[in-house]
Amino acid sequence: MTNDRVAVATLIARLYELLDEQRFDELDSVYADDAVLRFPNGELRGLTEVTAKARARAEQYPRMQHLNTDLRVEVDGDRAHGRSNHLAIHFEASGKRYDAGLVHHFEAARTAVGWRLVRVTGDLVWST
Repeated sequence: MTNDRVAVATLIARLYELLDEQRFDELDSVYADDAVLRFPNGELRGLTEVTAKARARAEQYPRMQHLNTDLRVEVDGDRAHGRSNHLAIHFEASGKRYDAGLVHHFEAARTAVGWRLVRVTGDLVWST
């Protein structure tokens, strides 16, 4: 179980690494094909939609940094749940900055290719 917790925590860390480095073609290494993401501004369904949204955000905000803290992961067989505090920092090309603080909830599943995120929700705490 400890190894599974580490694997899921690493999966979540990798997600933000890929987003910050704009390596969108690798999002299939963290998300399941049928992943669902729910945030205050809408819902995304499936890897294709998630990847398209990530690309669009990078066009709007060419510089981003996502900081994830206080990650807690609980594993129950082939499913895992996580919770973290999250700070998202986004800069437009003009230099204008937008920040948001969220609480993220993750659900991951063990698949034939390893752990993958199947559901992510973000509860907005504050934004600028």
